[in-house]
Amino acid sequence: MSTEEWELFKVFPERFEAERVAGLLESSGVPAYVDYGGLGVGLEMRFSVYVDASLAHRARWVMALTPDVTDAELDFLATGKLPGSDEPKKP
Repeated sequence: MSTEEWELFKVFPERFEAERVAGLLESSGVPAYVDYGGLGVGLEMRFSVYVDASLAHRARWVMALTPDVTDAELDFLATGKLPGSDEPKKP
């Protein structure tokens, strides 16, 4: 990361979501990193995603084309259990 100027893209309350977005942007050709902020006991955590300022427009475009993942989809990915079913999906 030589001469890039960084721009704050978005702030998240959860580390996982910030890392997911940064990874998605990186895989789409937009240099990005997560600033984990100061770690302190009892303080609200903020995870800031920064992108290369010259590609901020592309980062917004990538996110606009990326559908949000629902809780049901995350549950299925984690457990293999279909919504409304008691048993995991069989391969």
